[in-house]
Amino acid sequence: MQVSIPEDKVNNAFGQALNHLDLCLVTLARTQFPTPGPSGGHHIFYERDAVDLIHAYDIIGDHRRAARMIDHYLLHGVNQETSGMVLWLLGKHWALTGDRDWLAHILPDVERRMAWLIRTWIASRGANDGLLPETEIADNELAIGHFVSYHLYALSGAKAAVALAQAARAGDLAAAWQEFAAAFEQAVMARLEKLVAKTDGVITPTFEGFDARQLTFTASWMDPPQTYTFAGAYGKTGGCDWHNIAAAFPTAVLPADHPWITSSVDRWRHTYVEGVFPYPRDRRYDWIHNYNTLNLSGTFLRRGDWAEALRDLYGVLLHTTAAHASAEVADAAARRDMNCTPHNWFSAKLVRHIRDLLLYEGDDLG
Repeated sequence: MQVSIPEDKVNNAFGQALNHLDLCLVTLARTQFPTPGPSGGHHIFYERDAVDLIHAYDIIGDHRRAARMIDHYLLHGVNQETSGMVLWLLGKHWALTGDRDWLAHILPDVERRMAWLIRTWIASRGANDGLLPETEIADNELAIGHFVSYHLYALSGAKAAVALAQAARAGDLAAAWQEFAAAFEQAVMARLEKLVAKTDGVITPTFEGFDARQLTFTASWMDPPQTYTFAGAYGKTGGCDWHNIAAAFPTAVLPADHPWITSSVDRWRHTYVEGVFPYPRDRRYDWIHNYNTLNLSGTFLRRGDWAEALRDLYGVLLHTTAAHASAEVADAAARRDMNCTPHNWFSAKLVRHIRDLLLYEGDDLG
């Protein structure tokens, strides 16, 4: 797929993003990538990155390559962070291709992921007020609590699994998964309602709102190891916005015009720095994050806020290199990239956003 509009920067950035994605195909080892790998300097492959990388190939019509990457990169470990994301991707691939041979091949992995998700939720919901277990990660949300993002993708992924089972004419599986999805959705929506009631309508990184536990993290690979205690966008205990901003896009758990999305978008938009969403680790609002911006850009597009969606495009392009690559994080005050250029999660999200700006069908089949 090529883009040709009267704007060289957009054309070149789109083409180079596809080139950066192809770096991920240098090796098809199950978990290892060569430098620069999927995330610039990261040598370990993350499933959460993979979902968007592979989906980018799907939405430009390269379904054969997407299916190949699914087989090599995603059909292994099951965990709370990414199982819902992978199910979401599998549902999208089926919706775009209708490939029944692939569906029969993939259904056992869907079964495995759904069995894990259902078992985990049943075991945890009593002690966690209807939620999956508390978690922490020394990245992304920068907090200890019940991550909103994991629940958004788990719900969206469960609904995708239902659609896959129905398409495979696996009626018993579809019925069981639909029962789980309905119960899980009821629990998640009830907790979201409690959350926004105490945050003035803002969907925060954790269901604890402004009261998540502060994260202390030791970078064991440093010599000597360094220990950090992080504050985020909401003070010492609120964490940093991450895929909590994905409630409307791409998970579609809430419609883009939902009041909770409107109040959240109002808050998020006012934190922008130089046209880009910040990642204010330790309250450093001059740390900016190109690819996290693009989840919010997709929400603007689906709200019909085309001017805001276009504004975001130029905000992120402004912070790319002369070769159209993006770092993971940039220090706006110091005028330098912090790490990982090219960061191919950005490349995948940029491909999706430019494609949607030019050709959005009005639904999210893809």
